[in-house]
Amino acid sequence: MLNSEKVAAETGKDSTTPPEETMINVKAILECNNCGYKKVFKNKFKRDDMEMLVVSAKVMAWSVCECGELIEFSLEFDI
Repeated sequence: MLNSEKVAAETGKDSTTPPEETMINVKAILECNNCGYKKVFKNKFKRDDMEMLVVSAKVMAWSVCECGELIEFSLEFDI
């Protein structure tokens, strides 16, 4: 059994779906260790729109909290 078929069987997803039509679920977490600020954003991207994800990540990575500290930025993916 091919690895992609094994993953599809385990997750219940159809392995015949072309990769460009599948969605990538992303959760972005912004946290400030100084004041305790925390915000979570969730979004879905088509594989074709990966550029939107990259641009969004670059903007969030340089976010500054109201207290003046650089906000810690992390991403979680469900592909």
